[in-house]
Amino acid sequence: MERTANRARLYEEQGYLFPLPALTTEAVGRYRGEVEELPANHGEAGREVLRHKAILYDGVRATGVAAPDADH
Repeated sequence: MERTANRARLYEEQGYLFPLPALTTEAVGRYRGEVEELPANHGEAGREVLRHKAILYDGVRATGVAAPDADH
């Protein structure tokens, strides 16, 4: 509860929360690896997917991003 109260106070004072812990180190590594592999493995088609950010959907929908106040 203290963590939530502190974060609420910081938000009220500053108008934003930063940094926002959203993904684990492992998840970041996994998503980054997938992003970096696309152009390497699929050339222009992989770059096109990155332009439209479709591959990032799972990362954005991760619990820490979609519900940042959830305890990790």
